[in-house]
Amino acid sequence: MNVVFHLQVLFVLTPFAACQEHKVPASNPEISAQIDYKLEKSMVTTISCLSPKGSLPINYTLYRDTTLVNTLVAESRPRAEFVVNLSFSELLETLKCKADNGFGPKYSRGLIIDLSVNLTSKPDPPILGQQLALSCGVTFNTQQYEWYFVYPTKNTTNITGQNQYIIESTNVGIYYCSVYGYVSNGIEVLVQDSSFQPVVVGVSVGAILLLILIIGLICYCCATKDLNRITRLC
Repeated sequence: MNVVFHLQVLFVLTPFAACQEHKVPASNPEISAQIDYKLEKSMVTTISCLSPKGSLPINYTLYRDTTLVNTLVAESRPRAEFVVNLSFSELLETLKCKADNGFGPKYSRGLIIDLSVNLTSKPDPPILGQQLALSCGVTFNTQQYEWYFVYPTKNTTNITGQNQYIIESTNVGIYYCSVYGYVSNGIEVLVQDSSFQPVVVGVSVGAILLLILIIGLICYCCATKDLNRITRLC
């Protein structure tokens, strides 16, 4: 009877033990931020915490410096999204995620939401009349980028949902991008300097004349030698 009982207990506990053995510890979470919209004195922001590896459920905790902001439990998917209202001073504080599914806490890198905007171009520097790829860089995700093109005779503005903008043929002017009112550095397309062109033409003409003169001298010398030989033979 005892043998049968032990066998039944072993039969029940074996699947449970197997499930426990296959549980995977949560990996260090990845943290990212998306600014949803701007208020007068703050930003409504979605902070995403994601452990690429780890068995569910995972308990996520969001910190701002050492202050606990909120805690969420991810049960059906490995991502937790915290919607927080951060003042402009709080945006300068370090955000960090903690993930724990029973194997000990794992922490993300620190994230500071820098509102500065950096504009880069390819090629750098841009070439007048050629294609130009502009990239508007920020430390957070956003759904709206504003592009400003300041030309000598007119100004134009465009709004896109992508952080890249392709100009097929550049004109003389200065290019900017802006995110939530924060304007980037400017990239300027200059007029090609034509002052050197007369110099280049002059140098080219001089070189051609010099080459003609050298060839003429060589031909003259050869002709003189041949004439001297003929004179001696006569």
